[in-house]
Amino acid sequence: MSGLALWLLVALPAALGAALCLAGPRGDRVAAPAALGGAAAVAALGVATAISRPHVQAPFLAGEPFSLGRSYEPVLGRLMW
Repeated sequence: MSGLALWLLVALPAALGAALCLAGPRGDRVAAPAALGGAAAVAALGVATAISRPHVQAPFLAGEPFSLGRSYEPVLGRLMW
């Protein structure tokens, strides 16, 4: 499994929440089933991601990357004086 799974762990709940918000009052009827389906999908994706242990990295601030799936020790080592 690639780093796409890590991005989906963030994007899937956000997209589901945005879709329910944009649906307005019509989304009330499907909110509970959509939430349960989304939670099940995220849980399954989380298990698959934990097994495969992928890594992704993107620029966050100038000179400091935002990283998912790695230890924070290299960053903390640079911050210590």
